[in-house]
Amino acid sequence: MIRFVIAFALAALSVLAVLFLDARLVGVRADEADDCVEGKGDTKIQGCSRIIKSGRLRGKPISKKNIADVYTNRGRGYLDKGQYDRAIADHNKAIELAPKIAAYYFNRGLVYSDKDQPERAIADYDRAIELNPKYAKAYFYRGTAYDDMVEPERAGLDFGKAIEIDSNYVDAYISRGGVFFLMYFFADPDTANLRLAIADFDKAIKLDPKKSSAYNGRAEAYREIGEYDRAIADYNKALKLRPKWAMVYNSRGLAHKKNGQSDKAIADFRKAAKLDTTKYHYKGNLLQSLGASAATTNTAVSKKNGGKTTTSTNVSEDMEITFWNSVKDSGDPVMLQAYLDQFPKGTFAALAKIKLKKAQ
Repeated sequence: MIRFVIAFALAALSVLAVLFLDARLVGVRADEADDCVEGKGDTKIQGCSRIIKSGRLRGKPISKKNIADVYTNRGRGYLDKGQYDRAIADHNKAIELAPKIAAYYFNRGLVYSDKDQPERAIADYDRAIELNPKYAKAYFYRGTAYDDMVEPERAGLDFGKAIEIDSNYVDAYISRGGVFFLMYFFADPDTANLRLAIADFDKAIKLDPKKSSAYNGRAEAYREIGEYDRAIADYNKALKLRPKWAMVYNSRGLAHKKNGQSDKAIADFRKAAKLDTTKYHYKGNLLQSLGASAATTNTAVSKKNGGKTTTSTNVSEDMEITFWNSVKDSGDPVMLQAYLDQFPKGTFAALAKIKLKKAQ
C-alpha cells in the first residue's frame, strides 16, 4: 500500500519531460541536432557527443549556454540507458556552465529519483522550483520523491501545487487521488478521503479517458466504500486498456467476492496468479475462494442427502484437481496444509503430506 501512489502514477514516472530550449540547437547539422534533441539512449548520446566534440554550431563556435543544453540532453540519454554516474556528470557540467537554469537541476533530480536517492532528488527539485516557481513538473516529481520517503502529506501538497499551476495535469490528479486513498488507510479512516480520491480520479479520466491507472484507482476507492458494482465496472475499463494487469484481476476478484459472485472471483484470482507467479497472495486468494466454494458445495450436498455428514469426496473432482495444481509446485507449507485441510482424504493427500514434510 505504501507504494500505492506510485502504482497510480506508474505511467507518469516512465516519461521524461522535454524542458530544454532545444530551438537553440537548430542550425546544427540536421542529424546531429535531431539525434541530440529527440533521440533516445545511444542515438541521443552520440548526437550530443558529436556537437560537444566539434564545439561548433552552423560552423561557428557554440556558446556556453548552448553547450550546456547539449550536456544536459546527453545526460538524459545516459539516464535512458541507466548510466546514472555519467548522467549526473553531464548535468553537473550543464549546471556549472549555466547555474541559473531550473531545467538542469530538474533533470539531475530525475536521475537521483531513478537511482532511489529521494533526498538528493528533492534538493534538486527544490532548487528548480526556487529558480522557476511555476515549474509544475518539478512540484510533481518532488511529490513522487516525498512519496518514496513515505511522506504522503508533503506529496499531496506538491501534487496539489502542480495542479494549481497546470489544471490539466492528469498524472498529478491520479497521484493526489492515491494520496487521499493512503490517508484513508494510514492517517484518517474517514470515507471523505475516499470521496476526495474519487473526485481526483474523475477529473483525470475526464482529461484522459485512456488512463488505466485512473480507472484502477477509482475502482479501489469504490471497493473500499462498498460500491462493488461501480468498482467492477472501473476494473473492467482498466483491464480493457491493459489486459494483462495481474493486480487488477486480483482486485476485481476481491470485488466479485464481496459482491457474492464466487465463480467470477475464482476466475479472476486464477487469472492473476497465472499472470504473476511471484505474488503469492494472488494464489492465496484463489485457494481461499476455492476452499470456501468447496465448503458451500459440501453443505449443499449434505442438505440434499438429509443432513448426513459429507467429506471432501462430495466436492467435485475438478475442484480438487484445480486446488492441487495450484499448490503442488509452490513448496509453500501453508498452501500444502490448506489442501490437506480441505481434502484430508483427497486423491493427492499422501503426496501432499510428503511434500509438506519436505517443505517444513
